[in-house]
Amino acid sequence: GLVDGNVIRVLARLRCIGGEVGSSVVTDMMWRLVGEVVDRERPGDFNQAMMELGAVVCTPRTPRCDECPVRGICGALDQEKVEDIEDCGLCLKKEEFQEELGVLNYPRKGKKTASRSEVTLVAVLSSVVDGVQQFVMVQRPKT
Repeated sequence: GLVDGNVIRVLARLRCIGGEVGSSVVTDMMWRLVGEVVDRERPGDFNQAMMELGAVVCTPRTPRCDECPVRGICGALDQEKVEDIEDCGLCLKKEEFQEELGVLNYPRKGKKTASRSEVTLVAVLSSVVDGVQQFVMVQRPKT
């Protein structure tokens, strides 16, 4: 995928992509967007610039939109409301849009799954044979 979260955040805000960033629909769209805007001669420069923009200006919690060089084309900054349309997997649902958050509505991350607790029983036996300490570990089979 697009490894850097900064790049995902910048693109999601520029294009108002409100679907969960981990979904295949959003990932495919991000790849298409990058394919449309990256300079084929200098892709590393594009990648570095996008990472820097996301790290310094278009930050997760306190974006500095007034200093952003692409604020004129930023869909999230320009957005005042969300239309009630069918769920395409890319758009932010009207009931999830929080006007007071502004650009912070984007990107959407999936819900984290709760950590699970697991108990495993293991028996460890040790003995000394011919002056060498040896160990045997046996895990109880799953039932």
